[in-house]
Amino acid sequence: MIKKCFAIAAVMVMCLVSLFGCGGDSYKKIDIEGVQDTSYIVTSNGGSAVQYGNYIYFLNGTRGYEDTEANANVFGEVIKGAVYRAELIGEKADGSFIVSRDSVTQLGLKSHKEKDYKNDEVDVIDVERIAPKTVGTSGYDGGGIFIYDNCLYYASPNNLKNKTGDVQYLKTDFFRMTLDGKTTQKIYTTSSDSSSSPYMFYSYGGYVYLTVLDGTDLISVKINKKNGKKEDTVKIAEDVTAAVMPTKPVYYAGVNENTIYDFIYFERAATKDDVTQSGEILEFVRPDGSSRTVFEADGKTDYTLETVKDGYLFYRKSYNYTNRVYARNMHDALCVDENYKNDEANKDKQDFQKDIFKGSVSDLDNLDVYPFVSGYEFGQENVSNVINVLTLTKATESTDSSDSTSTTLTLSLYADGEYKSTLATGSAVTIDNVYDNSVYYTADGTLYRVYVGAGSDMSAVTVAEDVTSGTYGADVAGGYLVFFGSVADDTTGYAYFYEINGLEGNDEPVFVGEIIEDEQPSVTESLTIVEQPDKTQYTVGEKLDITGLVVEANFYADSEGNRPEPVTIEVTEDMLSGFDSSVAGDVTVTITYDKKTVDFTVTVSEPSSDEETADTASSCSTVAPVGPWFFAGGGGVLLLASGVLFAGKKRKSASL
Repeated sequence: MIKKCFAIAAVMVMCLVSLFGCGGDSYKKIDIEGVQDTSYIVTSNGGSAVQYGNYIYFLNGTRGYEDTEANANVFGEVIKGAVYRAELIGEKADGSFIVSRDSVTQLGLKSHKEKDYKNDEVDVIDVERIAPKTVGTSGYDGGGIFIYDNCLYYASPNNLKNKTGDVQYLKTDFFRMTLDGKTTQKIYTTSSDSSSSPYMFYSYGGYVYLTVLDGTDLISVKINKKNGKKEDTVKIAEDVTAAVMPTKPVYYAGVNENTIYDFIYFERAATKDDVTQSGEILEFVRPDGSSRTVFEADGKTDYTLETVKDGYLFYRKSYNYTNRVYARNMHDALCVDENYKNDEANKDKQDFQKDIFKGSVSDLDNLDVYPFVSGYEFGQENVSNVINVLTLTKATESTDSSDSTSTTLTLSLYADGEYKSTLATGSAVTIDNVYDNSVYYTADGTLYRVYVGAGSDMSAVTVAEDVTSGTYGADVAGGYLVFFGSVADDTTGYAYFYEINGLEGNDEPVFVGEIIEDEQPSVTESLTIVEQPDKTQYTVGEKLDITGLVVEANFYADSEGNRPEPVTIEVTEDMLSGFDSSVAGDVTVTITYDKKTVDFTVTVSEPSSDEETADTASSCSTVAPVGPWFFAGGGGVLLLASGVLFAGKKRKSASL
């Protein structure tokens, strides 16, 4: 009986595995060669690229996040969208890294020369894959790569199936991985189906806290920094409608944890338990759930949280029936927290709140705003209190009588509340980054740079064309602008590095990373049909005959204009597609070779009456007479006529 119970249990387990196990991951050790020196400063946590001393950790391109078959995000198999790293050349100096250059490539990264698909000699960056999972989510650009001490933290779409067999890629998994590759562990999986949930990894009080808005619940997961043990998972707020979780610009052991970046800011509707009991409420809280405090609520105002950037919390609220954008350094409010209040770095700070637009700004409710403080550095005060804002406005207009519309986006710059310049217009404009008083933005697939400092004429400089849009825009790490671009016609969405202050004549973006096998650039530029096949006329039912067909492959010219001679290729059956002789008409046949195609056309006709008669005659055969009988069956008819037996097709009429 016991054995029988065990057998039943085993069958049940196998059934559960077959139902839920497909698409799951096992997190094996990753072989990593270079050892990360953890005494360095980490800069630019969050987003697509992070500098950690002598390494730049970056996303190896973007391929999207959909995973309907549970095979696109399997741990160990992901290349495009995974975390890689490139090693900087130079030496350590006071916790930072002083970059030098390779004598051959003149780059500040370990690299070598190699021939590309056009036979040009190019600079190739030496890279190493670190985390073989798709990093990020499709709807939230505040996440990405986070590094604390000797560990990497990231989010990735879930790849397990639910009870109905659908892959749950709208749920999000969160991971911790040691930078030696020995241990990868899943920390938490969201219960809500949302790819746009804000999340953050905070370092606070000797622990790393994952915070995530899971549906309307603000969740905090406490992780031991040393051993990765998940010590606690708590709900620190309910009925939350929006949250801002800021990324601290720098991290190092002992970094100040009493700044505006060390709190979560969230929004919720007032309840009967609140003082106001109506309107919306803004609160802040530590990532461990402590010091939860209401910092703004008047019982009638609707708020919209924007971001924490350059020392300020930016949010919208109504004023005299107009929605306004405010900047607030939160100093007085945060003094509720005893650690913040008693921190020497906060002793002389003054509370500051400012309406950052002067006068009226039309359609402010419909603007995307990207505020930044010119020249601000982490830990320093903005003495001038001058705040700049990039605004992205949308104008939609009808294009014709069929009610179709076109959308034009306009990127504008406001300095301390006053309009300064229109930087771009187009059908697809995104604000990517502001670094060292330069604005990086993408307009209709081209990445631009505009210097907006004092004396600027606001002219745009092209950084790169054929830029791939994705969750993350251009990011800055280690003196490089990291973005996703096109390597070749069929090889798009891969990481490029652009040296912001590169040497003259050596400042072109450089491809960095690894290309998946299916997207390797083709060495063939085009195909040419030199000789058409002998047979171009077919009757219904005939097979394709390519006798006489001659096709040549043409190759790319290198940068000096040298082009190899075309080569005749052997056309095989598996290279052909599109031929169908079941119906009369012109048929296009496609030849595919090395990711390039060329077509030729043949004509299929119905057989003529003479051809039908000939076909029938050719299908008959004479056999010895066997007597005056007839047999019908199996789709054919045998009939005896004049003492001769014929085997042939059925006809609608026949005389016996």
